[in-house]
Amino acid sequence: PIELGSASLPHDTAPPGEFTIVGGGICGFFVALLLAQMGRRVRLFERGSAKPAGQFGFLLNSRGLRALRAYDPSFVGRLSQFGNPTTNLSVIVGGRRVSETSVNGVTVLRATFLEEMFKDVDQYSDLISVHHNH
Repeated sequence: PIELGSASLPHDTAPPGEFTIVGGGICGFFVALLLAQMGRRVRLFERGSAKPAGQFGFLLNSRGLRALRAYDPSFVGRLSQFGNPTTNLSVIVGGRRVSETSVNGVTVLRATFLEEMFKDVDQYSDLISVHHNH
C-alpha cells in the first residue's frame, strides 16, 4: 500500500496495465498523477470542462498539505503563489459568527488549484489522457 507522507512512492505497488478513473475532481487528478509517477498509463474521465468555472474555494488543512507534499513538495511551495495562508476559520450564519477555530492551512479557489494540477498532468501527457464532458 502507498502511505501518505512517505518520501517516495514504491514503483511496484500498482499492477501493470492501464487505469481508468471516472470523475473524482481534484482527488481523481491526484491519483492519476501518482499512478503516472509510477509509470502507469491512466485514462481520466471528467464530467466538467477542461477549464473549471466558479469562484468557490476550499481549505487545505495541515493533513491535506502533508498528503500533497508527499506527492510533490514543489507543488505545496507553489500554493503560496495562488493560495492564502489561513490560521482561523469562522462559521458565520445570518451575519453572526457562531464558531471559530484555529487551523494551519491554505485556502484556495478550486478553479485555480485545478489549473495548477493541469500543468502537472501536461508533464505526463504520454501517460495520462484526460477526457472532459463525460
